[in-house]
Amino acid sequence: MFAQALAIFSLLANSLRLLAIVISVAAFPAYALAAATGEDAYQKLVESLSRISVTTIAQSVQYDADSDVLTIEEGKLSFAGEVSEDTGDTIGEQIVGGMVRKLEFEGQIHFAKCDIEGLNKVGSHYRAMRWTCPTATSLEVDFELDSQLRGTYYFNLQEFETDNLSFELPGSTTLPDNSSVDSWYPLIRRFLFASFNKLTVSSSGSSLFVYAIDGDDEHMILANSSFQKDLELLEAADGRLQHLSFEKQEKEGRLLSLTNSADIQSKKGPSRYEGLDYGALLNLFAPNLEPSLEEQPLLDSASEQDTIFSFGAAPGVWLDINIEVSETHGIAVLQKPVSPLALLSSFLRPQLIGGATGDDGEGTYLTSRVFSFARNFSYPDNKYTGTRFKLTDRNLDAVRRVMVDKIEITGANSNGLNEVAFSGIKAKNLPGGGTATVGGFKISNVEFADYSTLKSVIEAELASPGFSVTNPVEYARGFFPRSLGYELDSLEFLSPGLDPVRIGKANLSLATSVPPIPTSISLKSEDVLFPIALIQDEQVRQILEAVELETIVWSDKAQLDWDEGSEELSLERLMLKVEGLGRVEVSARLANVSKALFEDPIGQGQSAALGAHLVDASLVFHDDGLTTKSLAHIAQQEGIAESEFLEVLVAQAAQVTAPIQNEAFTRLASDAASAFLKDPKRMKITLTPVNPVPITQILGSLAAPQSLPDLLNVNIVAN
Repeated sequence: MFAQALAIFSLLANSLRLLAIVISVAAFPAYALAAATGEDAYQKLVESLSRISVTTIAQSVQYDADSDVLTIEEGKLSFAGEVSEDTGDTIGEQIVGGMVRKLEFEGQIHFAKCDIEGLNKVGSHYRAMRWTCPTATSLEVDFELDSQLRGTYYFNLQEFETDNLSFELPGSTTLPDNSSVDSWYPLIRRFLFASFNKLTVSSSGSSLFVYAIDGDDEHMILANSSFQKDLELLEAADGRLQHLSFEKQEKEGRLLSLTNSADIQSKKGPSRYEGLDYGALLNLFAPNLEPSLEEQPLLDSASEQDTIFSFGAAPGVWLDINIEVSETHGIAVLQKPVSPLALLSSFLRPQLIGGATGDDGEGTYLTSRVFSFARNFSYPDNKYTGTRFKLTDRNLDAVRRVMVDKIEITGANSNGLNEVAFSGIKAKNLPGGGTATVGGFKISNVEFADYSTLKSVIEAELASPGFSVTNPVEYARGFFPRSLGYELDSLEFLSPGLDPVRIGKANLSLATSVPPIPTSISLKSEDVLFPIALIQDEQVRQILEAVELETIVWSDKAQLDWDEGSEELSLERLMLKVEGLGRVEVSARLANVSKALFEDPIGQGQSAALGAHLVDASLVFHDDGLTTKSLAHIAQQEGIAESEFLEVLVAQAAQVTAPIQNEAFTRLASDAASAFLKDPKRMKITLTPVNPVPITQILGSLAAPQSLPDLLNVNIVAN
């Protein structure tokens, strides 16, 4: 989702760049026309442009009054300047002041020829009925940020045309009189809030190269290029674009550090975007923006075809992701203030694990401003059809493939996600030559850990490597979700020469009110089929083979909950059932289980556990052939009759309980064992003390165990 946020941001940024070039070139001929129709207006416009260091040159400017067409040839706009911003330090999401950043830039826009029809000026607004540039239009910008980053950006358009263009260039009194971001914002906003009915571009391309400056030396840290074909924008007004589409897009990038690098490539076929509100994005950079949890619509819908995403996952390992159709609806953005230059610095200096720490101390992507910015986006509804994953490992000369018919993601935002559902999963050439199919897999009800906690944990690890090892609980508190669930339906795994492994259904639900340990656990599995031949423990395998089992088929379920108000921990019916053997059910309740058991399991967990009280517990075994088959097998191995072996077992049951030195309990256990072994159906053991018993009292009674059966009110019943 965060990668998609950056993709949407890149799409909007490209659209804004296109608007800026279009308006800049359109404004160019307005100078000549203003001089011809109103010298005062022309002089004011030239003065205003001079204040922001814009100069204009044209080889030829011709105006045909009959057709009302202005033709400009070999035009060039040159500009230079600087933008500064107090980006400050951050406490949580708040800027508290400190670091002052400065962006210095110079560049030019060049076009070979443009024709403008029906250009006029009303107040501070300029309008044109039609504007076409049949050849190339290019932008080149050199920039330097904080004397630490240097870069060059190229952007070019081929054959663009627009209808009913309108834009505003305010008077000189509203232009910035200093270099601060706050001063520039009103001008930029008005400049980009242009309107038009239709704008088309046959192709566009861009390149970005960024270098880190280290004294007299520098090294490249980012190289990126992109290409788009047959771009169309429709109905732009008030910072909103009704439609954007292109037939083809290609991107390629490389992130570099002193120690490693990462290559990324992407391609898209025909793509459509409806209802892009770039004004909502610009609002994030507005001066004195009050933070709000209210979401603003950013994109109504998007449809992308034939998407290919490739990147180097590790040395010698390449991952390709192909998606036939992607659909997105209702992307929104939180109105949280963003520092433009700090964000730009993070974009231009990507955080690579193992790479150098940035100038603002951001050492990993998860602590960068880019990641924090991406967290502002939400995705209510996303669908991906025909997704194929291909993992090529040249180190092992292996290619793994996974195909997914459909992926649906709902309710994704910075706090978590509602659901991620996969259906029709097929995996080929898994390790060992196996294949797997899954009818469906779903992850749901995910609530992420608080971001400030996550960030503090990562910063602690960066400051003191090994923090995660010495402080595992704090590390888990930063990364583990507060809730998480999954559902699995119809899994089958096939290995060469072996019977299949199958899971009919499985689900798990975890939640916690005291991070990081779950305070609520619910799990269930049905119809799990596992061949005996795959069991690694030879002794276990031999026992199961002896009772004539070739395949284990089992089901299980459990429910564990801790209530903070009552401090009661309950295990409700932990169950394991194996077909042909039997079913075990366990339940228990503990009182006075303090919060410390979950909050600090290493430091206070033991004392919290010892402070608990046993309320009740039970264990039930329903026999389904295990006892009969085992008795027959062992008796045969020992060379004695089953009846004699039964007598031995009953005697052993009495011997096992004898050290407790409680004759009534020994007789109870012996009678229950005898009855069960003679007719194995059901064995139930219950502990139901009259009042909850402290765990410390139970442990203390081990020295005089004869009191335990009465203290815990133990009962054993067979059949």
